Amino acid sequence: MSARLGLFLTAGLVLGAGLVVGIADLPAGSSAEGPYARALTELAVERRALNAVAGVLFDLRSLDTLGEALALFAAAAGLQLTLRGLPGEDDDDGEVDARRGASDRRIPETSDAVRTLSFALVPALAGLAAIVTLRGHLVPGGGLQGGALALAALAMIFLGGHYRSQQRLAPDTLLEVEEAVGAGGYALVGLVALFVGGALLENVLPLGTPGQLLSAGTVGVLGILVALEARAALGVILTEVQEEPFEREGSA
Repeated sequence: MSARLGLFLTAGLVLGAGLVVGIADLPAGSSAEGPYARALTELAVERRALNAVAGVLFDLRSLDTLGEALALFAAAAGLQLTLRGLPGEDDDDGEVDARRGASDRRIPETSDAVRTLSFALVPALAGLAAIVTLRGHLVPGGGLQGGALALAALAMIFLGGHYRSQQRLAPDTLLEVEEAVGAGGYALVGLVALFVGGALLENVLPLGTPGQLLSAGTVGVLGILVALEARAALGVILTEVQEEPFEREGSA
């Protein structure tokens, strides 16, 4: 056995033993009377966030949530970098011609049933996204779920056979600005809290009355910013995936 493999196995055994010991000392997480349940209840009461999960994500673990938002940002940026246009792939106008090299390609028409159902779901999904986002600190939901639902509403337009309408409603520039506002706004709230409250992402806004829309302090604000970031980052990924087959055909 090589020295490298021996070192890897030794380190793995030590790490595994530490994890077993640590997990063995943890209290049961499923108990309604356990320390975790009491901590969540106290957090919900103290922060006026009836949705204890949102209270944890955007208050107790708000710094971790910032990292998750930045991970989405990095994923979208990485995909854009990977699928970026290279020299020689553009036409004379500086844009890829989606039909060049695929003159015989015929896209089947979207059926009336699919088109009708898709367009009917757009306002329903958009409204649900707004409710889930704005009331995420009161009921189950939150920024990530709201952002995903908002993207689903946009995707329904594409599934209905109107790709260009989707692009007009959410052009690349708008998505990039929305991404910057979501991730940058979250970090800005954290810095303002640092100067006002003395700690990064400290909950410094008025907590309000439990059950009211304007309550829980910065929990609701951070939820909205995460929704913007999630929708924009997922929108960038969706757009890149949609455009890539056309660009490959155009460069063929």
